Amino acid sequence: MNAKEVYKTLRNYHWMIREMKRLEESLRDFEFTGTAQYGEEAAMPKAVGHISNPVAGEAIRRQTKSKRMKRMEEKVLFIHNRLDRITDEVELVVLDCLMDGLTVTAITQHMRIGRKHAYELIDSISEKLSK
Repeated sequence: MNAKEVYKTLRNYHWMIREMKRLEESLRDFEFTGTAQYGEEAAMPKAVGHISNPVAGEAIRRQTKSKRMKRMEEKVLFIHNRLDRITDEVELVVLDCLMDGLTVTAITQHMRIGRKHAYELIDSISEKLSK
């Protein structure tokens, strides 16, 4: 991951963690409440790309969710495996704030620093985590 991708992952970290929890719960629970079709309705041709078996459709949807969760897990683990590279206290605070979901504006207000300084710190963090 390059520094720009690391920054994007840090910016999205907070909601990715929440989404992974939601997906995990969603994938753990499976309850199908589809309705069967009978008679003429069952014999009618389906639209192109339409999955006639609702259970198969749900399986495909769950597989897509699982792949999305895997991509997010990889990004989060990438960050976690490199956290020890940040040793400067100020950078650690900024990193924690980013991972907690604070915006740059909120970080500048919290730390009483300028936006330019905040972005310099974020760039430094992103560089260190990308290597």
